[in-house]
Amino acid sequence: MRKIAILISLMVLVLIICGCGSNAGKETKVNSTETISPVNYGNGVYYFAATQAAFGNSLSKFIANHSNLTLISIADDSTDQPYGVNCGYFVVFR
Repeated sequence: MRKIAILISLMVLVLIICGCGSNAGKETKVNSTETISPVNYGNGVYYFAATQAAFGNSLSKFIANHSNLTLISIADDSTDQPYGVNCGYFVVFR
């Protein structure tokens, strides 16, 4: 009985180790000048489907073109993504 418990424990340990792979190196590098147009959900809520430099450049360009708006909040969108990976940002302006 003890051998079975040890065997099951080792199998679980192997599954945990295999499932904890790193996402490092899997990131897609973007052109630092790439920008996207955000989706306007109304009431000051916008969605930027970009990350890394593309998000930064797009947000900067958007703020420059909409100087009448004040940035209130930014939240990442990790819908259907592995832990620690996002696919865009929701940005709220007033």
